[in-house]
Amino acid sequence: MLEQSRKKLATPYNIIYDKSTDFYSFATDQEIIYSCKFGNVMSMLPPLLGIYYIEVRDFIFYPHDRNPEVRKHKDDRISATVIDLMRTPYFVIPERVLVYTCDNSDRIIRGRCRQKLFDKWYEEMVDFLLRHELEVDVETDHGIETTHGGVVVRRDFSHPQILQTQLLEQAQGIILEKFGQ
Repeated sequence: MLEQSRKKLATPYNIIYDKSTDFYSFATDQEIIYSCKFGNVMSMLPPLLGIYYIEVRDFIFYPHDRNPEVRKHKDDRISATVIDLMRTPYFVIPERVLVYTCDNSDRIIRGRCRQKLFDKWYEEMVDFLLRHELEVDVETDHGIETTHGGVVVRRDFSHPQILQTQLLEQAQGIILEKFGQ
């Protein structure tokens, strides 16, 4: 089920897993350290998902260096590393669901930029994943802003109806709860 992508990806960076924090990290050739985590969000969700052994996690991904000038360098190995993390270890289990949000916490346009980045990653995994895109209006200090995101599952996910009724139909409330609205 975890077929190779249609085109050749760059070589992923060496990933280090810290069991005590549950974070994955890697350093780029430019010595920028990135951290990734598949955070457990089951406590925010209806208990019915657990009955079906559906595991829902959100995806956290960030560089430790917040200087935008340092991060302007295009590096295809970063995408290859994130895609590698999603393929293994995360989606080796068919009943896993990955939720991601592309918030505007640093700048309004960043949510759209992050969505484009997730689009790029998803295109590399479309052969074995399905995505349900989300747009949720969130009230902020700047007015109503649209938060982009998605729910990703393997193509052989066995409970699409449960996913629809217990997660997708409630996604707006879940995202608003996550952002404290």
